[in-house]
Amino acid sequence: MLDKFVAQYVSENLQWFFDKYLKDHYNRRRATLLEHGKRHELKQELIPIIDYVLKTSIGPEAHYPPETLNLWHEYYHKLSSGYSQVFKQLLVIYLKHDLASYLSIRERESTTGRQTRTKDKHELEYLNTTLDKLSSIPQTLDFKTSIVKMSTGFWALDNDQAALMLSCLSDPFIDFSNHFESPRDLTHLIVATLYSTDNQRLALHMHRTHRYDGWGDEYDELYCRLLIHSRNLSEALKYERMFGDQENHQDILRTFIEMCSKFDLTKALNRLHLSIEEESALNELITDVQSPVNISMSQSRSHHGHRQSTTTPSASHPLNTSFGQQNISRESVGMATPRNRNVQLFRKKSFNDSPAKNTRLAKKKKAIESTQK
Repeated sequence: MLDKFVAQYVSENLQWFFDKYLKDHYNRRRATLLEHGKRHELKQELIPIIDYVLKTSIGPEAHYPPETLNLWHEYYHKLSSGYSQVFKQLLVIYLKHDLASYLSIRERESTTGRQTRTKDKHELEYLNTTLDKLSSIPQTLDFKTSIVKMSTGFWALDNDQAALMLSCLSDPFIDFSNHFESPRDLTHLIVATLYSTDNQRLALHMHRTHRYDGWGDEYDELYCRLLIHSRNLSEALKYERMFGDQENHQDILRTFIEMCSKFDLTKALNRLHLSIEEESALNELITDVQSPVNISMSQSRSHHGHRQSTTTPSASHPLNTSFGQQNISRESVGMATPRNRNVQLFRKKSFNDSPAKNTRLAKKKKAIESTQK
């Protein structure tokens, strides 16, 4: 029945819509994702979710939208997911939302006083009629609510509508493993896309909502970065320790500490209960990467029992001013000091140690003694 409706409603009369709007719209989306991925130095290539669906189901050359309506119908007939036709439904829902989005844009333009040509009016009327027919299909054919929400959530992510994406993909009945061979790759793509568009909190929420089977078997650097970005160092440290028995744990630990340094969380990490291995890696980063600036450019000398390295300041360095031969310590520039396990730690003085507190206690003690007499 779905095939019959699609053949009737998605006709060649929509070709102008593909040429005039849809192709350019998704090409710009691909360019934006590519730029965001480079800016955030992501290892994964970012593509629209609909491209991922088509490439994994049809072939690596497939993309959305296809060049012609005939090719769209070819994609439609090639899509399958067992007996459920889920991806066919997804393609129809995408087209429905694309039509609705375009018509909404044109409606806003008309309210600004922009006149619409007679030809455009006929085209818009045809789009409205097609949209009404496509909108009735999910209810007529009783699409599962989870499929409708999943498809709408994917479309919302591809069109940078975070609120709609969140409301749809947070549905607990959506399970990527029911429809995708590699739910891990799909979850990674969703999370990376949200992270690249500066929606880190949503990215972490999506990772936890659609946590795939075996997620703890392989280290996920992006997930750890999200935990650190959200200032959840304890959970990030716990996640890093899950891979302590792997051969590449030293590389994982080094990357973890470098990410903490990138987000200015070295001091916060230094206050946690670290293992000897973690303290050693942290001290190495502090002494090698965050070494103090020596304005005099003299040879390094000890500072509180720790190694200092000589650094050549640049002319534009904020500390390269008229300080003469002054040495700048870590504390003065806000850097963490390496841990020394031989140094005894003392607690900071509190109000209970202050003279004001002692005076109050003395007066109270004196008043009690006077009443006892």
